[in-house]
Amino acid sequence: MHLEKGFTLKESNYRDFMTRIRQVAEALNWELFCEKRPNVDKELVREFYANLTSSKLTEVPVRGIKVPINSNAINEFFELPDFESDEYSYLMSNIEPEKL
Repeated sequence: MHLEKGFTLKESNYRDFMTRIRQVAEALNWELFCEKRPNVDKELVREFYANLTSSKLTEVPVRGIKVPINSNAINEFFELPDFESDEYSYLMSNIEPEKL
């Protein structure tokens, strides 16, 4: 079981922190990604995660619909370009869960 971890920022640090996050988002052209916040259906999210039974799945059934969970689907949702062989994909493809 993985417990959530968090941290608390003082008000003055929060502004600096958010300014830095915004700078990184702008440098990476992630403004749309950071601003796109769809309404959340908590029951739908719970069902999604309840059906996400393996890290090897490429789609998850939710209310009778197979939801793709790959970089192309996520990039399409957030209107981001597709990258076939980026550094992150390489890193993720070489992770061995038992060594985490």
